[in-house]
Order: sequence, then structure tokens, then C-alpha cells
Amino acid sequence: MEVAQPRIPCAKLAARVGREDFSNEFLMAGRLGYYLYTLKTGEVQAGDSMKRVRAAAHGVTVAKLCRSVFSEAHDLEVIKLALEFPYVDEGWKKRLRALLRKAG
Repeated sequence: MEVAQPRIPCAKLAARVGREDFSNEFLMAGRLGYYLYTLKTGEVQAGDSMKRVRAAAHGVTVAKLCRSVFSEAHDLEVIKLALEFPYVDEGWKKRLRALLRKAG
């Protein structure tokens, strides 16, 4: 598997916790998830371990991308790199392009 993109906390999490502001608080605390892209199919069972085999050469992590997108200090180089990632969906690409346009 390969990390495809960050998973942003949604309204369902806030509803489950019972606080409307919880998703944003969770995001700002750096408590992120991620979606995975399956490179090779197989079977996984509860209790199976996973380990990172290699890190991407570009050095962009889910946490670094989210800080670049959701903090006041946008890292435009990270944002530009993320647009080139093969599994980033159109919703993320739209958000990234908007930040680049806004930055001028």
C-alpha cells in the first residue's frame, strides 16, 4: 500500500463526540488520518502488522502537507509537490490550486 492523501476529520467525528468544533480542533492538533492506495492485492487480517518499507524521496509527509494547507504559513513548495502525487483526488487538487492562486 502507499499513502494516497490525508484524511481530514469530518462532521461525523464531531457528531460522535458531541461537539461541533471538534473536527477543527482535532485537525489543528495534527491528529490526522490518511487514505491508502492498494498497489498489490492480498489479504489482511486483524492483528497483522504493517511497517513502512520506504519513504518517498520528496520528503512530504501527511502532517507536513496538512500544516502547509491549514496553517497561516503555507509552504508553497510542498503544495506544488502534492499536486504531482499520483493518487491525490480532485477535491484535494482543487484546494491546492486555490492556495497557489491566492498566494499569487
